[in-house]
Amino acid sequence: MRRAVSVPIINDPRDATLRPDPAMTVPPLNRLLERPPLLGPGLIPETEIEAVADPFPVSHAGRLYVLAEVQGRRSGSASFKKIGVFGVSDDLARAAWLGEACPDDDGRCSFPCVVRDGERYVMVPEVFVPMQGGGPSILQMLQIWTTSAADFPFGWRKHHEGVLRGCGAPSDKVLMRDEGTWWLFCSDNAARRLLAYLSEDLRTWRPHPDNPIASRDSAPFPGGPPGAQPWRLGGAPLFADGVPALPLQHGHAGISYGGAVTLMRFLERTTATVRTRLDPAPVLAADPERAWMSRGAHHVAMLSHLGRTLVATDGFDGTRWRSTIAEAGTAPAFGPVP
Repeated sequence: MRRAVSVPIINDPRDATLRPDPAMTVPPLNRLLERPPLLGPGLIPETEIEAVADPFPVSHAGRLYVLAEVQGRRSGSASFKKIGVFGVSDDLARAAWLGEACPDDDGRCSFPCVVRDGERYVMVPEVFVPMQGGGPSILQMLQIWTTSAADFPFGWRKHHEGVLRGCGAPSDKVLMRDEGTWWLFCSDNAARRLLAYLSEDLRTWRPHPDNPIASRDSAPFPGGPPGAQPWRLGGAPLFADGVPALPLQHGHAGISYGGAVTLMRFLERTTATVRTRLDPAPVLAADPERAWMSRGAHHVAMLSHLGRTLVATDGFDGTRWRSTIAEAGTAPAFGPVP
């Protein structure tokens, strides 16, 4: 049985002298990552890849897909950051590059959270678009894209573009649906807060009355590790011991960015009230025993595929981010949100 421990979480380079409790056991999701990562440099032709990160897996029509951030340079051109589509074999041993999800997008895109909604799919990526009038300035925007189930994983069209009231720089956005109400959880890069918004039509969004539901500069979470103030989303909603939760990424063990993922559990979540608790220890963390994730690990997304529970994660070796997908059967306390 794993012993509950308090783990100092590093959120700022000034905290770099802190270290985790040496008695901390290996995070449960680290134990699943015995194979080399599937998605990384060499998989995409005619490109020099710097990152395949933020993987969101989808089981569709009996096939397994992963949508992820792909960042790098094409031969003879400037750098790019786009949403890539990969097909993964059912035995999780092989992956194939299928192409860009949204070749007609107008910016730098990442963190492609995807949700099935009846006969369509909805995606809410992180998007940077050029400022009107040109020049080097860019702006973080809310964009929502949709495609039909028949066209998935391609055929994406922009459904909505706009701003979120009270959020200066929306990033790492996650969608959930409760009956007729959509929930949008969003990291605000401008103020280092985690915000919630509500909508019935995916176009008109109102701030939740309990915003911010987390803040980097506020007091630590109830039940969280000393000094832990994560605010940035790190993957898709999941169930932890039957309780809905969101993965939050943060520094850890001397790594000031993207060092670990800890779950924020919802104790109460209604259109009027949100109460949360941060787990005392990460479920995924940078791992010196695995070179490909020795300097970072900041994403968790789970799904059910052909009767199995799978988990997608990423890792950083100090030079490049890579992603992978693994069987999660040995972590029965965690499961995907349907």
